[in-house]
Amino acid sequence: MNQYKTQIRMPIELANWLRGVAIENDRSMNAQLVHFIKTLREIQQSGRNSQKSSDLLPERSQMGVAEKVK
Repeated sequence: MNQYKTQIRMPIELANWLRGVAIENDRSMNAQLVHFIKTLREIQQSGRNSQKSSDLLPERSQMGVAEKVK
């Protein structure tokens, strides 16, 4: 399997949330992030091609408390 290796930066609150979700799903943070991206791609490709990817994500007001608090 060909893989692309990269590093990303994200707010600590988002990293903490991602870590928690990954632990709940018995995944590494990388595996959880790949899962989210693949899921978003599937949603986008399943008849919603007319929408931008950003339209598939929740508004900031709908995100979790950790994301709201800065």
